[in-house]
Amino acid sequence: MDNNNNTNEMFPDMTDQFAPADINENKNAAAIATIPCLFWVPLVSNSKDSPFAKFYANQGLILLIAYFVLEIVNGVLHALLRNVPVLPGLIGLICTVAPTAAFIYLLVAALNGRAKPIPFIGTLFTLLK
Repeated sequence: MDNNNNTNEMFPDMTDQFAPADINENKNAAAIATIPCLFWVPLVSNSKDSPFAKFYANQGLILLIAYFVLEIVNGVLHALLRNVPVLPGLIGLICTVAPTAAFIYLLVAALNGRAKPIPFIGTLFTLLK
């Protein structure tokens, strides 16, 4: 049984879809792409033809969009719930910690040469092809 082939739905490992040479040559570019505002760097560098780097560029873009959506949700909920003690602060904390945790998860996976999408949302969208 292949342990790398999406055995865990929440934390799938798609590493077997990429050539080992591609991973080894482009894992630094993939790591840079995990920084949401720098997702585009592998697309304009020597790694632009790397499927592994493009995978992480896509994950970085998804993370950037998710961050903006969470900030909007946080602002709306904060405005609606401003009179409820503690709740706006708790929602704000969650909206900050979730993308930070996703970034760390992606960065560690990329540096280790593993293709792991963002949990819950990373496999829903392919924005970059």
